[in-house]
Amino acid sequence: MKIAPLAIAAAILLAGCNDNRPASVETSSTATKPAAATAAAPAGEPRAFVNGTAVTDPDFAAAGVTLSVTPNPYNGCDFPHGQAVLDVGFDARPAGIKHAQIWVQGRGGKQNLWGQAPGFSAPHPTGKWMVDGMKLLLVDMDGGKLVAATTVHAAPCR
Repeated sequence: MKIAPLAIAAAILLAGCNDNRPASVETSSTATKPAAATAAAPAGEPRAFVNGTAVTDPDFAAAGVTLSVTPNPYNGCDFPHGQAVLDVGFDARPAGIKHAQIWVQGRGGKQNLWGQAPGFSAPHPTGKWMVDGMKLLLVDMDGGKLVAATTVHAAPCR
């Protein structure tokens, strides 16, 4: 039986996730407090990723990298309690990235590893835990670089 590469990537990304929630991240005592963002790199350039250091940079994607979150913004009326289910996918293969991780950063700066995959993951739904202001971070595992970041937004319910 032949398994499609996309199915393998999705299985790897979802492996170890409980209800698609980001796993807790163990950090050393020196990295438990979110700090200010690292020195800003030029727009669209990869930058060092340091677990425990809050990313406050504007949303970006390095050349050849796509990180999609749909819908973004999501309709606040569809999720009256604020916790949304969104589709997240990425493709970093054109940038030569072979192993990637998705990190979720809350509004307070705390980061949790959500999953990892080869340099591609077709869009798939999160659990019902995405909220306005969260950031999704795409990290090149081999280079230790943040290669894309996007912020989740909720449109007001009217």
